[in-house]
Amino acid sequence: AFDRGYLPVGFCDSGTSPLIKRLVGLPGDKIQVSDSGVEINGHPLINSKPLREDSFGRALVPSPSRTLREGEVWLMSDWESRSFDSRY
Repeated sequence: AFDRGYLPVGFCDSGTSPLIKRLVGLPGDKIQVSDSGVEINGHPLINSKPLREDSFGRALVPSPSRTLREGEVWLMSDWESRSFDSRY
């Protein structure tokens, strides 16, 4: 994410700004990622269709469908379909 320029310059120790995303999945939740969008426990999320490339034409690989394990969460923007989040 840093190398591709997805993280804005900011005041964090890494030199980037924090990313703020909505928490939409917790351990045990079933995540289904398809060309039409993301479903969590069978419920479709709005603006969740994964992109195949970023704004520079570089390939994006969607996350695989799976059940979240202990210690994992799923973060997504529900207002920006081009958001850098758990889809990738």
